[in-house]
Amino acid sequence: MEMHQIRYFLALSRSLNFTRAAEECGVSQPSLSRAIKQFEMHLGGELIQREQGLTHLTELGRRLLPSLQKCYDNAVEVQQTAKTFTRCGGGNLRIGLSPSVDVRRLAGHLKQITHDFPKVDVLLRRDPPADLLEQLKNGVLEIAITESLDGRWSRLDSWPMASEQFAVFINKANPLFQDAPIDVAALSNQRLLSLIGCPQTEKLIVHLGSDHGGRQEFESTEDVLALVAEDLGVAILPARMTPSGDVAAVALTGLNFIGPVYLHAISGRKRLAAASALIDRLRSDPVGRGTVADHEHNPLMLAAAVCSL
Repeated sequence: MEMHQIRYFLALSRSLNFTRAAEECGVSQPSLSRAIKQFEMHLGGELIQREQGLTHLTELGRRLLPSLQKCYDNAVEVQQTAKTFTRCGGGNLRIGLSPSVDVRRLAGHLKQITHDFPKVDVLLRRDPPADLLEQLKNGVLEIAITESLDGRWSRLDSWPMASEQFAVFINKANPLFQDAPIDVAALSNQRLLSLIGCPQTEKLIVHLGSDHGGRQEFESTEDVLALVAEDLGVAILPARMTPSGDVAAVALTGLNFIGPVYLHAISGRKRLAAASALIDRLRSDPVGRGTVADHEHNPLMLAAAVCSL
């Protein structure tokens, strides 16, 4: 069954005249007649009763007409959707972020990408770096931004971005808050509220040894900050994040908490135009200057931005 055969039959069902149907379809009358005959042979029965001056649909033709019309309409819709998708650069731009990467690093770039590619749906997901690597390999993600990636792959393209400055997020009722900036040794016996797979928290635990009050891990920054707000522990998070309410971001001394950030994609894989455009933007502006205005109101965040340049 060919789509042009269905189109010819539908035109003929409207006019019940082979000559007018052929003109409507832009083909010769013999070509249309042959196509209709082949279509009937394929279906196993006549669709048109050919009578001079009284051509009409057969019972089979009348029964199949609604289904063939629906089939043709669906095919036209599929073709139109595909054309629009290709012309407008549509698709899903799937981006993976490791838990401690601040999404505001992307904000200005995504605003421009969604303006340039209005048909693109942007999908963000958070996972540990090792999981993001597997998702890149399997085509689940087009781009990943992480602090680091273990188990590197030969086809993995990686570009260094601006480093992320980390700070300790602490409840203002915690006595340590009065001693800001806080020496890292003062975090002994403090419960650590951590994002899953956060290398900076791992670094702190190694430095403190057994002198910490245990660790609890969470998938989302919101959960970590909510528990810090309840004074259930302290957290090492990107300094660019803006605390609110009873939570403050305080600089740490005695240990370097600057983490490298990398942009990753798979080499040689065909990408959405929007993905390529975003990669170009992130490589040319790795610090995410679209969010620098936030730093003007937060000295700690401003210091982090300067340090990462």
